[in-house]
Amino acid sequence: MWSRSIVLVAIVSTVATTFLPGFAGGPYEQAADRSPSDVLPADLATGPYHRVLNPIMADGYMLHFTVESTFGPFEVTGLGALRKLVRELSAIAELKKIKNSEAWGKQVKNSATGSLQFVGKLITNPVDTVSGLPKGIYKGVENVKTTASSPKDPNQDSTAQVVLLQSGFKREYAASLGVDPYSSNPVLQKELNSVAWAAAAGAWTVTAATMPIGGTAGAVLTGTKLGDTVGDYLKSEAPADLRRRNEKRLTDIGVRKDLITRYLDHKAFTPRHDTIMAESLARLGTVAGRDAFLETALLAEDEADANFIVATAQLMRGYHETVSPLVDIQQLSGVTLARARSGVTLVAFPLDYGVWTQRADQVTDEMKTKYAAPTGKFDLWVMGRVSAQAKQHLARKKIAVTEEINTRVEIVD
Repeated sequence: MWSRSIVLVAIVSTVATTFLPGFAGGPYEQAADRSPSDVLPADLATGPYHRVLNPIMADGYMLHFTVESTFGPFEVTGLGALRKLVRELSAIAELKKIKNSEAWGKQVKNSATGSLQFVGKLITNPVDTVSGLPKGIYKGVENVKTTASSPKDPNQDSTAQVVLLQSGFKREYAASLGVDPYSSNPVLQKELNSVAWAAAAGAWTVTAATMPIGGTAGAVLTGTKLGDTVGDYLKSEAPADLRRRNEKRLTDIGVRKDLITRYLDHKAFTPRHDTIMAESLARLGTVAGRDAFLETALLAEDEADANFIVATAQLMRGYHETVSPLVDIQQLSGVTLARARSGVTLVAFPLDYGVWTQRADQVTDEMKTKYAAPTGKFDLWVMGRVSAQAKQHLARKKIAVTEEINTRVEIVD
């Protein structure tokens, strides 16, 4: 039940509600757009570099945000994606401050006319490509290397070295700013690429550790166990190394080799997604059903889908580590259910704002009859909140709701 299917389910439920009022567990609610003040803390609704526009589109499950920012408009789906974007905007501001500084001007002013002229152009007019995407790793960089290292180029050795260094510097700067080096944010990519090319060419000698960073940039991974682990891997390892690490992690927990390959080749998931996923699943111990969960992940069509499934894995990891160890994972009508040793069944569903629809009524009935927990109890974990009416109906079915999970357990957005 990923982002696209969530939207479809919301539409179907709304139509059904229109023609079947009072059916079974009704009356049902219709999805309605929300205002920023309804669903967001003040600092997420507006900040130094952004403002979330009103209204926010709500489909009954996820929230879809249009963000006006100092660096242009953005559209993102999900609270986690919005938090990530706000951090990225702070990082962009910091990178722009660096590039407007006197030190930058002095160090890079001759780069465009130096021996590595192609690097000079990339410093002053960077592209927004995401270096090191897992499918066709480094194709863009390899193309630059091939061109710059042709027999006609007298600087081929130094040029090739700079190309290889750039990705490492980019990961270091991203880590110091607390942002994802594989982010789909084109503005962030351009600014990171520019500084990283300058560092690789020796035109910018300030290290990531001594970069003049202020504001909220750099705070995302501080002091979190999984976040620290993922952050260290992203900083120190190239995409090919991350892939090998994640492949081994998934192999060690018994995931089929063909499934691992298909998952790691999937275009919707970046190396960062893959690393969080592999770590989360590995931390579930001996739980059964991880193969079926990854098979479902293959249905992801875009970044919003990938975010949703990776968040689902993190909800399971959080429950396993802080409430009760999980025994097995099953999929039911697109919902991930995980039976805990305590006898309670976790419903891991990282929605933003849920309302009571006919579809929700039907799926929860199906859960009760086809996947009855030994205690008859279910615990629904969500990233955001659900309506008062939904809570009432869920409580009647012995389904407890735990909201805003990211404030209770570690979730890496």
